[in-house]
Amino acid sequence: MIITQDKTNWKYILIVAVLAAIVGGISYWQYQEMQKEEFGGEINIPEKAVEDETADWKTYRNEEYGFEFQYPEDWTIKENAFGSAVSMFNLVVEPNDTAHLPRPIRINILPNDWIERVQKSFEEDGIELLDVQIDRVDGVRYNHTDEGLPQIDFLIPRGDYWVVIGGKKEYIDILNQVLDTFKFLK
Repeated sequence: MIITQDKTNWKYILIVAVLAAIVGGISYWQYQEMQKEEFGGEINIPEKAVEDETADWKTYRNEEYGFEFQYPEDWTIKENAFGSAVSMFNLVVEPNDTAHLPRPIRINILPNDWIERVQKSFEEDGIELLDVQIDRVDGVRYNHTDEGLPQIDFLIPRGDYWVVIGGKKEYIDILNQVLDTFKFLK
């Protein structure tokens, strides 16, 4: 009778496991960095941090279109701030100082048929739409240029119209915090 011993070399198994963990960690880190770069340096801000950072912010409320959000106390809201043949309502959120990009953050209420045309032109131009949720309402996000500057817009359907929330890429931190505080009232 021949007896064989299990010659499993645990040292090699441990080395392979450690290497797999290191490679997995590096891959995850690279994926996170690519996401940040692709989406303008966005970082998911923990809810508590948003509450702390926005504690002294002002609240804008629009009963007609049923939404509210917070914005920095040293910024201003201008309603119907830009002319548009299709806009049902718009507003711009901008810093009080005079040195800022045009329409750093804007909210625009647009009719359904206009958004359908915009989305069709996105498809034709190869602009990728990404699924998002704002206050538990499904919408889409896309990156484009506005007045020659990188812009990020969020389109949220609201029945007879769409709410378009957008901002210049340079203001992504404030835009993210506005989005984190954005609430639909209806």
